[in-house]
Amino acid sequence: MPLRKLCITGRDLKQEDWLSMKELTGYGKAAREIVPDLKALIVQFNTECGNDQFPEDCNKLRVESVRKAIKAIEAAKNQPELRSIGK
Repeated sequence: MPLRKLCITGRDLKQEDWLSMKELTGYGKAAREIVPDLKALIVQFNTECGNDQFPEDCNKLRVESVRKAIKAIEAAKNQPELRSIGK
């Protein structure tokens, strides 16, 4: 099963997902396919902040978390063995 389906099946990345960035980087280079989604998440976060829907100081923290995840994923040389959890 592709990582994208494992992580995002049935939903889009949302605000609460920024808390899981550290776990996501554990997938190493297998997570590269979701980098565009992470970049879109940063845009969404900044839009929310610009519309006064989220405090600026907190937004900086969540955006930085996503940027660090992107950087780690793009730099990854390895990935863990991905296993199916079956049906």
